[in-house]
Amino acid sequence: MFYVIGLGNPEKKYDGTRHNVGFEMLDALREAGGFSEWADDKYAEAKRSVGVLGGAQVELLQPQTYMNKSGITAKYLIEKQGASPDQLVVVYDDVDLPVGDLKISVNRGAGGHNGVQSIINNIGKDFIRIRVGVAKKGLFGGDSKRPQGHAMSKHVLGKFSFFEKGAVIAVAGKTQRAIEIIVTEGVEKAMNECN
Repeated sequence: MFYVIGLGNPEKKYDGTRHNVGFEMLDALREAGGFSEWADDKYAEAKRSVGVLGGAQVELLQPQTYMNKSGITAKYLIEKQGASPDQLVVVYDDVDLPVGDLKISVNRGAGGHNGVQSIINNIGKDFIRIRVGVAKKGLFGGDSKRPQGHAMSKHVLGKFSFFEKGAVIAVAGKTQRAIEIIVTEGVEKAMNECN
């Protein structure tokens, strides 16, 4: 069994923001088929959906705490459901990757992401990450730059532009493929194929 945790903030005002791209990726995966409707789980403090992906049993979870308390859900899975950290796949926004890109990694630091730091604080670093790019591409396709200070919160709580929405839809398909490879063939194979 794999548990895929998409990070985001639960209030409606955060829908469609860059910081909620983890929720968005899981919504797209669930809507693609093979998963149940979202159901509230008060013990996990998350919405859950169960299904099969590539023949493997998978649970999708969207923590309903705020981002900086996302580790509560991960800790519940480890302590109460007997999951191991290597069965957890965390999908979240990365300001160092341009919109449309993703990277799979294991056993990294938080990179300044409060939701990831909360998970590390609760269960350690040995979980699988799918980092989904939310950085604006530079003018004329140049490199993106990480926002600093106040500009960071404004950026991650901002919505994708009309021109970025196509890339977000495309990366949802890449994310689904990455998760399918992870749960059926392993994280090494997924990194080789998707990174």
